[in-house]
Amino acid sequence: MSPHLKLSCILAAIMVCPSLAAMTLLEAGKGAPALALLALHAALGLALLPFLSRAILRFVVYRELEELSVFSARLRRGGLPEPFALPVEAEDEHMLIRLKRNLNWMLHLLEDRERRLLWRLEETDKMRRDMEDLSRRDPLTGLGNRRAFEDALARACPNTLPERHLLLIDCDKFKQVNDSHGHQAGDEVLLVLAGILQDSVREGVDQAFRLGGDEFAVMLGCRELKARDVAERIRMRFRDVNGRGCTLSMGLVPCPPPCRDTLPPGGVARNGCSASRFSQAVSLADMSVYRAKAKGGDVLCRPEECALQGADVP
Repeated sequence: MSPHLKLSCILAAIMVCPSLAAMTLLEAGKGAPALALLALHAALGLALLPFLSRAILRFVVYRELEELSVFSARLRRGGLPEPFALPVEAEDEHMLIRLKRNLNWMLHLLEDRERRLLWRLEETDKMRRDMEDLSRRDPLTGLGNRRAFEDALARACPNTLPERHLLLIDCDKFKQVNDSHGHQAGDEVLLVLAGILQDSVREGVDQAFRLGGDEFAVMLGCRELKARDVAERIRMRFRDVNGRGCTLSMGLVPCPPPCRDTLPPGGVARNGCSASRFSQAVSLADMSVYRAKAKGGDVLCRPEECALQGADVP
């Protein structure tokens, strides 16, 4: 009910009804009761005027203002209140109804802007994740880059896997391909090797990386015998399909488990004995690759085959 209609009903009950009753008494020839009724009505009206005015304001205006105040307070606190239930818009509607209608429109605009803001935040977060993923991937092959490789080393040997092995790979005769056939041919050789590595690793268990140039690495979550089988399949398949006469020199070493006393709550190794042991594993794998190249390439070597002083298996 609109405020002016409420006010009309109240005034009719207070002013019109007693007057109609007095007129009825006068028509019935009862002048004295009619005058007494009018006098009583006037006296009560004067005596109760302050209380009646407050009650009328409370019923007609203050309740509406209280709803507006609650609505505005929720908006101020960052909430989105329920919109007002309003009749169909009319040209002569009361000012409070028009104010509620405007607040409903403001609420609609705020909801729309909040949705747009959340959408933009989601897009920004997706772009951030995409940029972070790109910063960890090699742009040519799509494999993980050196940064991703270092992170993988820091997380090596989780409890769910029995062992992890690091396989370092260097492409033999790659420089000759670049010099003789151009860099595009060299890129094709790298893409062939990257495709073989991707086909050889298990998603969520193994990881393949391009460290730069013609150097690649694979983290294998398996025991040594299985890791050697995987490495040999990669070597032989690449030799047969690259089409440029390239071969692979490979070094295979076990990854040491990280020191438990240096692990933070997230399980990632920090500086300390874990970092040094990972560096030793990479160095041993690198030495194994040099040993494979010294043998003429197209071979897989392990640290014990290098016969280097002080090069113990970690």
